[in-house]
Amino acid sequence: MDKIEQNRIDTKFFNHKKYDYSYIFDRYGLHGKNKRVLDVGCGIGQNLRYFSPQSIGITYANDESLAYVKEKYHLNFKKFNIDEMWPKDLGKFDAVFSADCIIHLCSPFKMLLEARRHLKDDGKLVIMIPQSSLFFKEDVFIGHFYTFNKKTLTHSIEHAGFTVEKYFGYIRSLPRWLNTLLNPITSRFGPYVWIVAKKNLKYNIAEAHIRPNWIDPKCLES
Repeated sequence: MDKIEQNRIDTKFFNHKKYDYSYIFDRYGLHGKNKRVLDVGCGIGQNLRYFSPQSIGITYANDESLAYVKEKYHLNFKKFNIDEMWPKDLGKFDAVFSADCIIHLCSPFKMLLEARRHLKDDGKLVIMIPQSSLFFKEDVFIGHFYTFNKKTLTHSIEHAGFTVEKYFGYIRSLPRWLNTLLNPITSRFGPYVWIVAKKNLKYNIAEAHIRPNWIDPKCLES
């Protein structure tokens, strides 16, 4: 990889306010040297630098870019298609984090089931989406196969075996204190929303006449 591409990666992903979610990590306790976080759809890994060294990012980015950021920023990756079955060696995590990923997937519900399977019983799911809103169109993009808002994503998360605990509306250009102040409005009508959920230990997936073969008992293991 040449220097121009290296500088592009550093500037766009690692030195840009747009991709800095560090105060979200502070807010929901994802920092900490003993916290093992799974970053689902981590892209080039810009968020992994804020997590513990034992954290892992799932990505499908190109090998050359991953090799560069892995060496420079000391990041850990697993490369595979999130829509397919996940590797068995990922282990359990204190938190599953995913930003702007689920809307790109062919099977969002499968991703949520897999996230649950790899989450510790007391772990947290922290997920962000560009939501469908009357005032913003961040969800409308050719690469977005689905569009969600606070209500519809909550429905999917709960049916995948979680209990939603918190919502946080988010406007990237605003400082933390202003996002906090506007949360009652932006969590419903803003361009982005964060949803924090915990594992529902009493969950049992509803029976159906037709189900894909990836919905099996392994998805429900605690």
